[in-house]
Parts: sequence; structure tokens; C-alpha cells
Amino acid sequence: MAAIEAAKKAKIEELDSFLAQRFGKRMVADLKETHQIEEHRPIETLYDVTTAVTAFARGLPNNDRRIELEREAGKVMQLAA
Repeated sequence: MAAIEAAKKAKIEELDSFLAQRFGKRMVADLKETHQIEEHRPIETLYDVTTAVTAFARGLPNNDRRIELEREAGKVMQLAA
């Protein structure tokens, strides 16, 4: 619970750069759009990134890629700890 609360408070300064470094430049727009659709607001925190990535991963047909992305989302949460 403490990690979730910390991630909700951890603001991201350079969002596009942050996303590109972790998930690749091609995924930046998709992740931002997914979060906007799911949460009705833009990505602001580490928790938001995790939410965006897991939501995006749900739509992938390849289970290996989905699991890989979900693991990366978990690593983002750990950045707040």
C-alpha cells in the first residue's frame, strides 16, 4: 500500500522522455492515449504510467509481450519506493 501511495504522489517532469526510455518512442502516444481513455485525464504520476501500461497490455494478442509490459509497469511502481 505504501508503494502505491508513493507512486500516486511521484510526479513525472519529462513524460515523453520517461516513457520513451522505458517503453520505446513508438509507444509514447499509445500509452498517453490509453490513459486518457481509461482515466479521462493525462498521465501525471508513476502510478498513472503503471495504469496506462497495464491497460495497454490488456489489448495485446501476444501473451509474452503483455507479460513483459506488465513487468515493466511493476518496475515503474518500484521507482517511487
